[in-house]
Amino acid sequence: MRKPEVAVSPPKLLRFGPFEVDTRAVELRKHGIRIKLNQQPVLILNMLLEQPGQLVLREEIREKLWPDDTVVEFDHSINAAIQKLRDALGESAASPCYIETLPRRGYRFIGTLEATAPSVESIAPVPAPDTQASAAPPASATPAPAPALRLSGRKRWIPLAIAAAAAVAGLMAFVTRSSLTATRQTTAKWTFSLGAVANAVVSPDGSAVVYTTSRGTVLRRLESLEEIPISSEKRLGDNVVWSPDSSKLLFRTILDLTRLPLPNGPPAILWPQTGVTRGYALAPDGTVLVSVLGRPDGGGLWMIPATGGDRIPLEIPGLRDGNLFYPEFLPDGKNILFGWEPFPRETEIGVYLATLDGGKITRGPFLLLKSVTTAHYAPSLGGKLLYVQNDKIYAQTLNIDRGMLESEPEKVVDGVFSNVVTHYPGFSVSRNGVLAWRGGRAGVAQLTWFDRRGAVLGTAGPPCFPDAVRLSPDEKHILVNTVADGGGWGIVE
Repeated sequence: MRKPEVAVSPPKLLRFGPFEVDTRAVELRKHGIRIKLNQQPVLILNMLLEQPGQLVLREEIREKLWPDDTVVEFDHSINAAIQKLRDALGESAASPCYIETLPRRGYRFIGTLEATAPSVESIAPVPAPDTQASAAPPASATPAPAPALRLSGRKRWIPLAIAAAAAVAGLMAFVTRSSLTATRQTTAKWTFSLGAVANAVVSPDGSAVVYTTSRGTVLRRLESLEEIPISSEKRLGDNVVWSPDSSKLLFRTILDLTRLPLPNGPPAILWPQTGVTRGYALAPDGTVLVSVLGRPDGGGLWMIPATGGDRIPLEIPGLRDGNLFYPEFLPDGKNILFGWEPFPRETEIGVYLATLDGGKITRGPFLLLKSVTTAHYAPSLGGKLLYVQNDKIYAQTLNIDRGMLESEPEKVVDGVFSNVVTHYPGFSVSRNGVLAWRGGRAGVAQLTWFDRRGAVLGTAGPPCFPDAVRLSPDEKHILVNTVADGGGWGIVE
């Protein structure tokens, strides 16, 4: 007699950061490897993941784990299970990444939850980037391998987004396929999480991304879940920069500007104790540009020749008495982009194009536009300049020979973080159209005076990023330490 077939439901995988929970097998895994943990902590985690962001009461946990009036010391058992769970996740109650404790009440999952990605063939169109946030993301496991990104001969935007508004805990990564033209834009999307990361920079070939975590700076290939440690520094002095061939990284620790061959080459210190930087760039031939703020031997733009030797200051014709931000080599290795802010400070800066040859600026600079941030160049789609304005990424065609922008601005993404003090654009773009951005809006604070009843009395100083604020004994002055222009203490009346 033939046995009846039994339908077995597939395992349901819930992912957050490097972790996943198999709710059917009641297993917790990290990077696909099972973590040895008994069922009670995993069952509690599953309860939290079923209601992300919502409070799960201790009484609800008791009823789930010990029904039918089971004789057990509930409080001690729940506390022990939560502690084992925290140990497995590598966090503490004092500084949680995933599980928040509400004393005497319960627990809440505060990480970024996702599911797994369908195959490339099953991806369906969703709205364009400015409306896609409302679309329900499809289930997803891991991003498709890089070769699968080439869907056809047409050129495509393939945005990889690190999305986290200031009010949302954690960061999300979105991989979105789209075909962008001047008149019509269609998009297909799947989503996967990078966890609580910051400052993601995609490689020029679109195959990998570097970002900062609580453990330091790591490299991740887009076809893999593995995070390869790059630097133990939890906060680099500036964003990581890739070499044009995606084989090296350039980054500044608290002190030194360092070049690192991938995957495990020996690091080389290019500039010991470089001071405060506002970006750097690496040319195809190995030439390095560094933007430095206020040093005893002078700020401005400096060049480190590919052949070695002394650093060379570069004078930009017509641009003096100001700060230069985030230089970038175009693919030809000669033309450069940069931002320039004159003294006194302005809300918007100029984005310029210039030609570097023989250690000198030989053409330009050409003012391309005024923007709150600097810009990036994307060779795909005929050569686009991308920049942030009004919390949106716009693209315009750049005519390099004429030193000017052509075509009307096209909106690429809505809801993008930017730093209006350092003029850092919260996105990066590969040369084949992979776009990485951090969702949100312009991040800046305005110091404001309030009376004891909460009424606004006025503002204090310009918008800034205050690191520390001290009120004088007479309550008429404040001492502020900001990160603008390299930081420093200042008095505001």
